[in-house]
Amino acid sequence: MNVDDILQQLEELFDRARAALEQQVSTAHKAVASLNQEKAAATKAVTELQAQHGKAHAELNAAMNNLDRVLSLGAIQAEIKKAGKELEQLKSEATKELKTLEVLVKKRTQEEARVAALEVAAREATAKRCRAQDLVKQIKTQLGV
Repeated sequence: MNVDDILQQLEELFDRARAALEQQVSTAHKAVASLNQEKAAATKAVTELQAQHGKAHAELNAAMNNLDRVLSLGAIQAEIKKAGKELEQLKSEATKELKTLEVLVKKRTQEEARVAALEVAAREATAKRCRAQDLVKQIKTQLGV
């Protein structure tokens, strides 16, 4: 083996090493490009998830506000039911009081009629007494007393 053969073998070895190295660099570039694509896809997915998270958070807040309103409405409805029961009780009491008032008005009317009858009787008694007094005066006058 001579120097030329060795040089040629070295060149072939370098060429193969260069080709292998270029292939590895190419593979590494492809891997980096693939990883960059995956990174871009992951970044896009993270961005989409963040947007979905924001939307879900806004929906949750809206749902919580609606729940608060529903709970408030429930409390208001409970108060309305309570007030309705109180109103029914008051209506019942008012009906009882109206019946009592009707009875009292009827008694008052009867008592007023009785008072009117007593007044008539008193006037008649007064008139009779006055006639009796007049008669007593006439008798006294006739008797000269």
